[in-house]
Amino acid sequence: MVKEDNIKRNQWKMGLIENLIRGKDGIVRGATVRVCSKGKKEVLNRPLQKLFPLELRMERKENGEVGRMRGTVEKSEKKSRAGTQRAAAKDAGWKTRLMLDSE
Repeated sequence: MVKEDNIKRNQWKMGLIENLIRGKDGIVRGATVRVCSKGKKEVLNRPLQKLFPLELRMERKENGEVGRMRGTVEKSEKKSRAGTQRAAAKDAGWKTRLMLDSE
């Protein structure tokens, strides 16, 4: 999540880190982040203090390859509330798929 001043947390953009920005001392100071804004892809440079991780984990396939990222919500929970998904959750879902599919 990319923090933006004067905007509520639930309206922050979701992004994917493409590159780390290091200072002269070699310490990571920021990142180049790909976000989806109004249906268009943007690339932003942001300091680490404005980047917050999502709780995602990579699934491993039987042959050891890394699969798609999945949220921490268990599948049984998803089935029980599948029909009650809010518009904001649906919007975040298609934005995430758009970013991950474009790699």
